[in-house]
Amino acid sequence: MLIETVINRCLRLDPDTILRLSSLAGKVILIEITDWHLTFYVVPTQNGIQLLNQFDGKPDASIRGELCKLLQAKNALSISSKEIEFEGDIDLGQEIRDILRGMDIDWEEHLANIIGDVCAHHLGNIIRGGINWIKQTATTTQNNIREYIQEEINLLPPKEEVIDFFSEVDTIRNDIERADARVKRLLSKMEPR
Repeated sequence: MLIETVINRCLRLDPDTILRLSSLAGKVILIEITDWHLTFYVVPTQNGIQLLNQFDGKPDASIRGELCKLLQAKNALSISSKEIEFEGDIDLGQEIRDILRGMDIDWEEHLANIIGDVCAHHLGNIIRGGINWIKQTATTTQNNIREYIQEEINLLPPKEEVIDFFSEVDTIRNDIERADARVKRLLSKMEPR
C-alpha cells in the first residue's frame, strides 16, 4: 500500500517514534474517518505501522471522527472529545496520543540533505509563513462569521448571554424544586393521622 510506505518513510525520520510504536506491536487500532466514509486498521510493528483494509478479530481500540478533528487530536488534553469517538483500551489511546504529540521530525534537516542548507531553510520559512497565514486566516474568518451571526443578523446570542440564561434557568429550577419540597412537606403535615 503506497500510503503505508510513505507513512513509514516519514516515521523513520524520527527514530524515537519508531521505538515507541514498536512497544505497541501487535495492537490493532480501527480508524474511521466519518466525513470521508473511510475505515482502516493500523497495526504498529517493529519498523513502523501496517495498514489493513480488513481485520477479522476485535480491534484493541477504535477511533472515529472527521479528518480535521482526528488530525487535531494530538493536541487534545484527553482522548475523549465531542468530535472524536473512542472505544476500547484507554491506555492504548493515551499512548497513541502521546506518541503523536512526541513526534518530532525535523523536515528542514532532512530536506537539506537533498537540496542544501540554504534552500531548505528558505523553503522552511516559506512553509512556516504559509502555515501561520492559514491559521490566522482561519481564526479571523471564524471570528468574522461568529460576529456576523451574533451582531449583524442576530441569529445567535453572544456566549455571555447564553451562560447567563442557563445560570438563570438553573436558579429557577432550584427554586421550583425547593418550593415543591415545601409543598409536599406542608401537605404531609395536613394529612389526617
